Amino acid sequence: MNKKLNTALFLIGATIANLLMIAIMWLVPTFLYMKFLAPFVSNNLTGLIEVVFFIAAILGTYWLYNAILGKIIAKIDMDKYFDPIFRKKKH
Repeated sequence: MNKKLNTALFLIGATIANLLMIAIMWLVPTFLYMKFLAPFVSNNLTGLIEVVFFIAAILGTYWLYNAILGKIIAKIDMDKYFDPIFRKKKH
């Protein structure tokens, strides 16, 4: 496989992994909240809690994704296997 194909497959895989992480980090707390706490809380507060869960999932996924990618970058020479996505402008 060439660098361009490696880059494309990496981007597709990373995007899918990122979407799965955000879904898990949002749906698991939401499920647990709805199962155990929602019957005791007003509907207005439930909506706000859902927004907080969603924002926390985005932030948590951002942190986890960067941590995983940092470990991958430390172990693998990215320039050897992947084509740069953005190239520097030539003057």
